[in-house]
Amino acid sequence: MSENPFALTVLYKQPGEKPEVMEIMNSVGDMDDLVHGKIESQGIDDGVCIIYNNLAVKMSMPLCATIYNQTFYGPIIFVEFDENGALRSLDPANIEYYSSMLEGQ
Repeated sequence: MSENPFALTVLYKQPGEKPEVMEIMNSVGDMDDLVHGKIESQGIDDGVCIIYNNLAVKMSMPLCATIYNQTFYGPIIFVEFDENGALRSLDPANIEYYSSMLEGQ
């Protein structure tokens, strides 16, 4: 994990590929680049959300994953957030949990 206060450790998944742990900058522009468009987020668990392209369906992006009966298209990013909505790095237990959930997707 980096000492950079603006960096986040996230779980990143592209359609048809295995999820990967990566460090990204906590900036909308960097996240837009990773999901290939403008970002939107969806809370999936207490303090965890998925960031995805808000036009993925209209852009006919391929299926990436189904999480708790919610389907996501195009690349997705798993990240944590605090009580104020500020993003923070995904902790190792959550990385392991969501990685195993994505196995085979």
